[in-house]
Amino acid sequence: MPQHQLILHVNDDNTSRPPSGAQEGGSSGRNDIVEVGSAATDLTLEDFGCSEKHVLSDGKTFKVAVVVKIKGMPVKNTKYTELRAFCGRVGIKAYKIKSKAELFGLIAQKKKDDKLYKPIFDAKMAERREPSRKQIQCPFRLLNIMFSDHFADRFVSLADQRSRADLDAAISAETLFWEEVCGIFVDNTPSEVIDNLIAAHPALDPQRIDPAKIVPHTARQLRAIWGSSHAAYRKAHIRYTASGTNKDDFYSFCHGHLDALYVYLHLQKRPGLTATVNQQLSEDVYYESENDPGLKSETPTKRKNDVAEAIRNFGNQPWRESVALRKQAAEERKILFLEMKEANKVKYLQRRSQIETRRVALQDYAF
Repeated sequence: MPQHQLILHVNDDNTSRPPSGAQEGGSSGRNDIVEVGSAATDLTLEDFGCSEKHVLSDGKTFKVAVVVKIKGMPVKNTKYTELRAFCGRVGIKAYKIKSKAELFGLIAQKKKDDKLYKPIFDAKMAERREPSRKQIQCPFRLLNIMFSDHFADRFVSLADQRSRADLDAAISAETLFWEEVCGIFVDNTPSEVIDNLIAAHPALDPQRIDPAKIVPHTARQLRAIWGSSHAAYRKAHIRYTASGTNKDDFYSFCHGHLDALYVYLHLQKRPGLTATVNQQLSEDVYYESENDPGLKSETPTKRKNDVAEAIRNFGNQPWRESVALRKQAAEERKILFLEMKEANKVKYLQRRSQIETRRVALQDYAF
């Protein structure tokens, strides 16, 4: 990947750090000084008027972001200490050892980066925002759908051996299954089968658990919810069937997992699904993870990963195109080399044949 050199400039002749205790920007009585310190919390990136200019470095021309005005005032009227305070507040890194001109360059670059990458970053953030967080009724609504007449047989078939046609298909049967389940899950059409608990149990409070309440989960999130419920049920079932246990209430072995109990109640009504649910299903069929990223709130690590991915997607596109062109050119040169090699080989064989013919002719002439 080609190395890009970041060059920071500012339209200000005063590029050195002011001495400690020096008065900047003239006397405090001047009206054209931008008093950032007195209203530091009011100053935003939008107050910095930025532009771009071409800079020649190492024989190459680069576009660099520059600050030209702050709230319509010249940048030279802003104090160095005020710029440092602003950089710290907006999250600009490594600003403490920079000169005044370099601080302006960092601010201009941040404003440019925010404009380029913020839409991509916001789109990723939107995927994790409320109200798509898992709520108490979500597993119950999902299980009502999966164990319904419409999906029960297909649910069982997913645990069977995958066919070659399914493995080679652009969209697998598993993907179609979860997309259709998702479509029913977010559909607000009233349904007696989906919108109600299938059985009464002392641990299930109908006032708290309302399967009719819809949270707009994605297919990926629903797979994760099922994986969590299935894992909880499997652990409870192992404890339930272990030797020496003589309790009749399955919930005693669920360790408080109501969704595990609900899976058990469904299997009491559909015993034909018991073998499918009790077997250890492969991870590519059912997403058995209680830590799915789609069900968690945003963390600093995720934000950093999203920013890095946005930068790669945006910045690497010209580089990828350049690499593809270089690979294509190299392949063409390789083909040309092989063609020339083959042509030279043919010429060599023809020449050898001519020499051999002449040698035989000379021998015949001598006799």
